Amino acid sequence: MKNRTILTAISLAIGAFSAQPAPVFAQCQLCAQSPSDMGDEVLTHHLQVEVIQPLNFDRVALDNNMTSGTVTVAPEGGRSLSGPLIDLGGQPMSGRVRLRGEPGRAVRIDLPNAVTMIGPGGKTAQLAHMHTSLPSSPRLGGDGTLEFSFGGQLMVSGSAAGEYRGRIPIDAYYE
Repeated sequence: MKNRTILTAISLAIGAFSAQPAPVFAQCQLCAQSPSDMGDEVLTHHLQVEVIQPLNFDRVALDNNMTSGTVTVAPEGGRSLSGPLIDLGGQPMSGRVRLRGEPGRAVRIDLPNAVTMIGPGGKTAQLAHMHTSLPSSPRLGGDGTLEFSFGGQLMVSGSAAGEYRGRIPIDAYYE
C-alpha cells in the first residue's frame, strides 16, 4: 500500500476585496485641478465587490514518494489534476464575484499573479495562473451589475497535508 499525503478541503477564502473608493469623473481626470472643479461631473456610484462563491479545490492526495503536482479549477468549473495526485472526491468550485456600480460603465478587474496559501504548522501552497470568465472589455450591465467566475492552479508538494486557506485581493476600477 502506498503512503499518501492527504490534502483535505483545499480551499481559498476570498476575502481581501477592494474597489476604488475615490470619486470617478465622467471626463478626463487630468483636465481639472480638483474634484470640486468638476461641478456636476463628479459621479457618486462607487464599485462594490461581492463574493458569491469562494474558489474551492476540495480534496486530493499526493503520493509521499513524489514531489509535487497541480490541481486546476477552471473559471467555467471542473477540476483537473496533473502529476501524482489522486482525486478524493468532493465538490471543487470556481470562484464567483458580483460587481455593482454605475450602469453601462466599463470596468477593469485586477487579480494577483500568485497567492500563498497557509496550512497547518505554517506550511504553504502556491496558487497561480488565475483566469476569469470576463470578456476582453468588461462593462457593467443596464442594472449596474457584472458577474464573473474565476479559477486557478494550485501547486501541491511534499508533505503538505491539511486544509489550506488564503485571500485573493480583487481590485475593481472604472475605466
